[in-house]
Amino acid sequence: MKDKKRQIIDLWKICFNDSNEFINLFFQCIYKEENALVIRQGEEIVSALQLLPYVMNYQGLDIPISYIYGVCTKTSERNKGLMHQLLQNAFEEALRRGNSMVILIPAEPWLFELYRKNGFTEAFFYTEEEYRSSNKFKPALPMTIQNANHLPIEKLHDFFDQQMRKRTCCILHDIYDLYINTLDRNFSQEKVLIALDNKKKTVGMAFIKFHKEALKEKILYIDELLYENIQVKDFLIQRAISIYHAEKAICRIPASPDKQSICLGMAHLIDRKALIEKWLSLHPSQENKDTLMTMEENSLLHLLFNKEQYSAYMSLMLE
Repeated sequence: MKDKKRQIIDLWKICFNDSNEFINLFFQCIYKEENALVIRQGEEIVSALQLLPYVMNYQGLDIPISYIYGVCTKTSERNKGLMHQLLQNAFEEALRRGNSMVILIPAEPWLFELYRKNGFTEAFFYTEEEYRSSNKFKPALPMTIQNANHLPIEKLHDFFDQQMRKRTCCILHDIYDLYINTLDRNFSQEKVLIALDNKKKTVGMAFIKFHKEALKEKILYIDELLYENIQVKDFLIQRAISIYHAEKAICRIPASPDKQSICLGMAHLIDRKALIEKWLSLHPSQENKDTLMTMEENSLLHLLFNKEQYSAYMSLMLE
């Protein structure tokens, strides 16, 4: 009988349209036996998911969470409640790990409703900004562009983590996660462009998302953009447009109240009490603990993650 990992790979290939390069990368560099939850019929794995550990920066506090990824079920065994059972198993494992919540990104729009029925709520939003090519653009400061593959990952992560932590509520990525994200982009024309100042210090990062059809229309996607100031931001965008011979760039950024937001990820609370206590430690006079403990989860998540000036954000996740 095939081992657990081999069976999950075979099931993955049936359920997802991922390239062999990505599958090899995931199962060689990311997969861990303890993160793979499965349901078996006899010795055969018929349903599986990956429960990947992450950390969320929540208004300056580091909160351990888990990311549900690669939910898959054998075709003949679908619509039998296996996914619901697997998600319940994931909730129990996340509680055992001491997680405050689990998160996921629905692979298709219709899956949002399915995950709502399993206890998830829309929680992570983003906005898109559009930028046009400008032949007249000239950077105010001397800067150069480098491919991330040509620079030490340790220094890149120092800048990356510092910028990510400036966001009030977002999912963080450790140095290995950043390395894998950069490596994954080597399989296509996707790149991580780095802006360096005249002292060769990292001052900006642009994560290019490659869509063949979009590039035919001369549209470039940037799914993460980090920068020290507006001059660096403009420099990165214009250089990316130039490198890819595009006419415009669409950048994904954290949602804001004055712009239309798009839901990317969902969340389910695992340890409501722990998260509420963290929120009350930051906002001691705003709400009563008993009221929050009995609040409906959708309303509570909106209060905790998407109220007024702060908005929950995730980027560079496995999707």
